[in-house]
Amino acid sequence: MAYSAERPQLVAAPPSFFDYIPRSQPQHRVSSPSMTPSEFALAPASSFSSTASADSIDSTQSSVSNAPSTASSSSCFSSSTGPPALAKIPAFYGKPLSASSSTSSSATSLCAKSAAATAAAAVSTDVIAPLCTQELASVIASEPASVLVLDVRPCAQFTAERVVNSVNLCIPSTLLKRPAFTVPKILDSLSSTSSTKPADACSNWAAAKMIVVYDASSSSLVPSSPVFLTAFKFYNDPSFTGTVYYLKGGFAEFKTRFAKFVTQDDAMLPSPPTPSSSKKACDSLCLPILSGLHLPIFSKNKQASATPFFSNIRQNMDLIGGVGEPIPIRVPAGCTVAQLRRLPLWIQEVLPGCDGAKKIADRFFEIEKDEQKRLQSAFSTSCAITTAKECIASAFRSESSQAKTTPQFTISAALERGTKNRYNNIFPYDHTRVKLKSGGPGACDYINASFVSAQGSRKRYIATQGPLPDTFADFWSVVWDQNVRVIVMLTPTQEGGQVKCHSYWKDTKYGNLNLVLVSEQEMPLSSKTGTLIRVRKFSLSDSSRPFEPVREVTHLQYVSWPDLGAPADPIDIVSLTRLTSQYNDEGSGSSTTDGDNVNHPVIVHCSAGCGRTGTFCTVDSVIDMLEFKPEYNSTAKNVVGDLVAQVVHDFRTQRLSMVQSLRQFVICYESVLVWKLDELQTQE
Repeated sequence: MAYSAERPQLVAAPPSFFDYIPRSQPQHRVSSPSMTPSEFALAPASSFSSTASADSIDSTQSSVSNAPSTASSSSCFSSSTGPPALAKIPAFYGKPLSASSSTSSSATSLCAKSAAATAAAAVSTDVIAPLCTQELASVIASEPASVLVLDVRPCAQFTAERVVNSVNLCIPSTLLKRPAFTVPKILDSLSSTSSTKPADACSNWAAAKMIVVYDASSSSLVPSSPVFLTAFKFYNDPSFTGTVYYLKGGFAEFKTRFAKFVTQDDAMLPSPPTPSSSKKACDSLCLPILSGLHLPIFSKNKQASATPFFSNIRQNMDLIGGVGEPIPIRVPAGCTVAQLRRLPLWIQEVLPGCDGAKKIADRFFEIEKDEQKRLQSAFSTSCAITTAKECIASAFRSESSQAKTTPQFTISAALERGTKNRYNNIFPYDHTRVKLKSGGPGACDYINASFVSAQGSRKRYIATQGPLPDTFADFWSVVWDQNVRVIVMLTPTQEGGQVKCHSYWKDTKYGNLNLVLVSEQEMPLSSKTGTLIRVRKFSLSDSSRPFEPVREVTHLQYVSWPDLGAPADPIDIVSLTRLTSQYNDEGSGSSTTDGDNVNHPVIVHCSAGCGRTGTFCTVDSVIDMLEFKPEYNSTAKNVVGDLVAQVVHDFRTQRLSMVQSLRQFVICYESVLVWKLDELQTQE
């Protein structure tokens, strides 16, 4: 897929970011954090705390509005004024750019302070009160018409059994965090599996005296939980004057105490057995996925749903409201007009003032739609539960073979081994999945990991999910089998009260592999940001191969990156790519100046192994392409397309959801821009 580099059309003097005055919003009881374009663009890196929750960052970033665009025949960079009103291109670090600017430093400082204060604002979960199961049962028995009960569990669990007269609202958190995703849009996405027509059940929701939201078993609220995010949407809607509660103890406690108010579907299959920890046997399709997520459970009469895998395709829900409001790129302070003119044309065209925010959003939307089509085809093919076929002989293929081979997108292996997946909508494609080599005949070769590499780049990666306790040995087997020397971990073990990744390095024995922690230290990732990274050194050996040399494995853990959000500073990502290359070159024992893929593959993972993982791999690959292939740096028209969009599209054909959100897509451009400007300053 190619992205043409067409020169944008602008008026001679585009409006300043300070001219974009946000429209007044209705006053709700609690206001979600938001920023104007100028506040977001001028916000210093310190405004986005490295420990901020995913909720505050995601909601802040998704509320940024796109600047209005106009058309003219003038070029992007006018010879008289330089890049489109350079002073109007926002400074990333909250400082005015080093060209003549009509924007005063005091105004810049004011916007930066406002952004910092707004981003720091957080909504307390205390606004949603708990309701005990006995109180709900009493209301259902005495005044059923006065209460609206919302079930946020997966559709399959809701269909099997639920609170009487409840309505299913299983919506991805990424949508619930968007301020633009209002209650009317939520109601439009109601599942048709409710015992009553959803439209009828919720037609008078605003007139209800109380709304009760429940999940499987929550006894308390965390800001990132679907229960709180759903409840807060209704609480914050000005048309609702009643009270919003969450059911303390969730459905599990309610069913135990008040089974007579639970509706059960006898046509559904019974709950699947507890997943086995055995590594030998491969799991069947209907086994549950860990972390409380399940694959679809089919009814005996096969009429549970016309599209049983609908909820497993993320884009089916995420694209209801588009990809979110366009987000303008933040430009580092200190860059000059001459430096901006020397940027590759495809970077120039996505800068603020060139209608870049809309272009980026449109390209990401196109990438999302392409993946949605691939997944719809993959699920329709894989629903037959046939043996997975090899689509490509080798996962790491040469560029010539890639051009000749068209992969068939199937995910049969992932569906057949459900308990080894952390999430129920992130699967490896069969043609790029990593296969375990250890184990005897009949042993399961499945792990949720994919070989990924971009055409035109020398970099190779194994993108994988955060290992589960039952897959620790599998993970280290991949490290040994693929001769991996560097592991990049982009998530803390816990975030927002939820386990994002288990500590898979604490033991010393994983099957035949012996793991010894040699050293562990924290070091600054960059002197400019002061962000710390934890570096661990391990020795890895195979007891079944006593004459095989002991290998050194470096583990880099970067925790200052919230899920579905962006790191505090693009410099952190650029610095992390350099550090990773340094350790990988040391482990390889040779340089890669000839441009061949002689480096060991790098294992990269976050929690699901797609969003933050894809962002890191994209930035690293694009930098590699710019550094070693001069043609990609051309400032001429139609020489090269948008490298970021091309690389992300390439990765998406190898693993699902690589670069999962628009904000992550934008941070790819910002990181490449930071690297390129640093290179230009060095050359000067």
